Amino acid sequence: MRFISTTLVLILLAFAHSTNAREIIIFSGFNYLDTETTRTMNTGDTEIASTGPKAVNSGTRTGFGAFIQSFEDDSVYVSAGFQRTDGSYDFCVDEDCLDVNLKVDEVNVELGWSRRQWTPFLEFSWSDIESQIPAAFDLEKDLEFGIGSWYKFVEDTKIKVKISGLRNNDSQMITAGFQRTLQGYFTIDGSFTYPFNQDVTGYGFRFAVGWTL
Repeated sequence: MRFISTTLVLILLAFAHSTNAREIIIFSGFNYLDTETTRTMNTGDTEIASTGPKAVNSGTRTGFGAFIQSFEDDSVYVSAGFQRTDGSYDFCVDEDCLDVNLKVDEVNVELGWSRRQWTPFLEFSWSDIESQIPAAFDLEKDLEFGIGSWYKFVEDTKIKVKISGLRNNDSQMITAGFQRTLQGYFTIDGSFTYPFNQDVTGYGFRFAVGWTL
């Protein structure tokens, strides 16, 4: 995972130095996610499945991340980043609950094309998910896809809408955010995230600051 993220950043930096009239910004910021997932467990009897025991998984994750992005009018848009979040979750079936410590390392890549004010893109994300309970440890890997677009609202402000987690219903999120450039070299980035699945509730947000190369 670290090798992939480092390689992507090096590729972007090389791309930045070989291309003219390109806006290259490096960001670093804080991430937060609070979710609750509720499921009715399948008892094997379809007639009583809707009244079976409830499984609830709830908790929060916080962490920090960094990403680099490259814009140019009528050309390729690229963004690549890495973030690490960890937190504590409660997994409950009726009255029985279990504490789970969760750590997630994620590499995120966005590829698109800028055309006038619009920059539609595809998102790819790779995650290492480490969960730990007393006397037990589990490690999973996940690949997800998403779609979205930037829109240049005014010269120094962009807004963004993205739908991610298209492979897994529980991971489906809609994100709305913005970027605003101050004094030509300093940029702030903010976004809010909400679950897209009716079984999942909660919210998340990110705030980052960037510096133009």
